[in-house]
Amino acid sequence: MANYETIHKPVEKGDLADVKRHLQQGADVNEWDKDSQTPPMGTARAGEREVIKILVDAGAVNERDNGIWKWLKSLWTLVRM
Repeated sequence: MANYETIHKPVEKGDLADVKRHLQQGADVNEWDKDSQTPPMGTARAGEREVIKILVDAGAVNERDNGIWKWLKSLWTLVRM
């Protein structure tokens, strides 16, 4: 298991174990990184459904309304079914 400093990389890589570790340690699922990206944005780009579900359950929110977010909103609807 890789040990990334922030939750952003494991989210993008689909590393469920490391995402869960970060959440257990209190990671903010809506925190912006140096590139002004949040973990849900990285998940949307990677298309990691299980990670999306984990982030939504942990309180991830939509803070932007551009193309990536419209796509992510659709994924969130599927995950919630």
